Amino acid sequence: MGMAVLAVALVGSVAPVAAQSSAARPPEAGTVVTGAVQWQGRTRTYRVFVPSSYTPGTPAPLVVGLHGGFGSGEQFERANGLDPALSGRGMLGVFPDGVAGPVSGVRTWNAGNCCAYSVAASVDDVGFIQKLVSRVRRQYSVDPDRVYAIGHSNGAMMSYRLACDLPGVFAAIAPVEGAIDDTHPCRPRHPMNVLIIHGLRDLNVPYEGGIGVGYSRVDYASVTQAVDRWRRINHCEGPSSVTVDGDLRTKDAQGCDADGAVRLRSLADGNHEWPGGADRAFIAGSPSDSLDATADALDFFLAHPRTT
Repeated sequence: MGMAVLAVALVGSVAPVAAQSSAARPPEAGTVVTGAVQWQGRTRTYRVFVPSSYTPGTPAPLVVGLHGGFGSGEQFERANGLDPALSGRGMLGVFPDGVAGPVSGVRTWNAGNCCAYSVAASVDDVGFIQKLVSRVRRQYSVDPDRVYAIGHSNGAMMSYRLACDLPGVFAAIAPVEGAIDDTHPCRPRHPMNVLIIHGLRDLNVPYEGGIGVGYSRVDYASVTQAVDRWRRINHCEGPSSVTVDGDLRTKDAQGCDADGAVRLRSLADGNHEWPGGADRAFIAGSPSDSLDATADALDFFLAHPRTT
């Protein structure tokens, strides 16, 4: 299934991005820094993207990008055009790697009821992400009211869990082609801005819920259940407004608490691929061209800082 600190690190780069170690001082603007942190006896790896506009001392938004199963932080970052999109908006990005199964080698997140080795081994991904965000905030100038999580598939599921389990850390989440964990309660004690993007033709994590194709064999909650959960948490008492633009249907909840926007983007031509992203061979079909999920999510984030 396809699915968004700091120990001494090696640095990877892609031209024109510069490379350097993070050990001595914060990296210059325009760098990609890779590193590792110990958590639960495991070495957990990550990448930090620093836009060219970054200025130490000037707080910038931070986006945590969470790959899907069979992916990695680097794959998620590159395949979905995160670096140029973040750079154009002056946003920092951090892209952690899930834990790889010892047999399959597939990296996954423990989102509660999915997925694979990370769930079976009770990997504490919530604690890892919390530590990662704290370390990034210490090393860089991060606006604490503009910290966000975006993810694909299992990474989307992880973003839902972070919103539930880390109250006060994130201002908004954008799960793409994922499902909530309906086997555990979600009581974050505060509203959460939520943008849900999901294709009606998704066979891996079905829009209507149920067991999809692929290796996870999880009985997923439906998209409607996800929307209803966040409407309830955010006290959205009004009817939803609906707009349609070709294959894209947008549904915005009304009457919600401050910092509690709930938006659903449904794609009639969407499958399990990242809308507007790279075509991954092992996922059936081509990505929807009705929406650039990366740009849409980042713009939603910028429009929804925490204000209360």
